[in-house]
Amino acid sequence: RSSRNVVDALPSDSSAQQLPADILVLIFLLGTVEDGELPVAASQVCFHWRRVAISCPLLWCKLRPDGRVHLNRTRIVRRRSLPLDVEIDDSPHVSARTSPTLAKLHSQLSSTLPFLSSWHSLSINITSHYPYLWNTLLSKLCSKSGTSSAPLLQRLSLVYPSNDDDKEFLLFGEQAPRLQDLRLHGIRLRWTPGLFGNLVHLDYIHQVVTPAHDAVQEVLSMLATSCRLQTLSIGFQSTSRISPNSWSSRKPITSVSLVSLERL
Repeated sequence: RSSRNVVDALPSDSSAQQLPADILVLIFLLGTVEDGELPVAASQVCFHWRRVAISCPLLWCKLRPDGRVHLNRTRIVRRRSLPLDVEIDDSPHVSARTSPTLAKLHSQLSSTLPFLSSWHSLSINITSHYPYLWNTLLSKLCSKSGTSSAPLLQRLSLVYPSNDDDKEFLLFGEQAPRLQDLRLHGIRLRWTPGLFGNLVHLDYIHQVVTPAHDAVQEVLSMLATSCRLQTLSIGFQSTSRISPNSWSSRKPITSVSLVSLERL
């Protein structure tokens, strides 16, 4: 349900508005899983609900920057010291109902960078085509300095099926030691142990390059680095582009051992 539907489904008389705080928190948390706007809607019902919502930091950990600068800052403050779940997409935001430009997407992600060390997850899901999207969005995450590390990051999802750039990106200064859950579609990342050595779950769509042998070798090299995988989903998306990197001069990888794999 939407946040407004969840709120409206609760009784509106005075006795219902005085539901015990622990029950209200549970209801709010369950609703937030489906709709990140629920904490805002719930906090505007009455004084009691507002006090309960604001006093629960877990309700404010999901941050979807969308141009509402004051609200985003309020969320960050209310989540106190808890890690942040950052979501970026190109769907119309709540207030303007207009699709964002590439500049706006960049601004949204940049507004969260001061809190990079508190990121628990990052999800970027782009459906439209934007030239050089990843160069624009990820430039400040590709620094090799310690300031770009993500010590608390556990989940990363980068989805952009319309990607037309085969550039490899090296994220977070090669330092994301807690990263365990990764979803990639439409991006090439430099696969280093400091980033992907502890992966447990990988959902990966490889944009096939020519020749196909290079694509196979690249994937095998990735799996050799992420040898602790428990679940693996892998697919291939055809493209006529040629990879800027050639694997022909490297020693071929003929086999990979994934001893912890439970589901393929």
